[in-house]
Amino acid sequence: MSHTQLLFSDLLSAEYDTNTHVLEIVFKNGNKKQYKNVPSTVYFSLLNAYSPDRYFEKYICEIFSSSDIVQ
Repeated sequence: MSHTQLLFSDLLSAEYDTNTHVLEIVFKNGNKKQYKNVPSTVYFSLLNAYSPDRYFEKYICEIFSSSDIVQ
């Protein structure tokens, strides 16, 4: 998986695993989270959203189970 940078957003980058359907988000504050069972359509919609922050809040944040990634 490779991270895709999200410009003009509080989300720094997104990475998606097509085999496990796990979406990894890196936030500009340095936090990282994984979201499970995310359809690929949701990931691609996030990448193409006019406002990735709003899309994330509305369609990902509270809908899919998540876990913090501790470094």
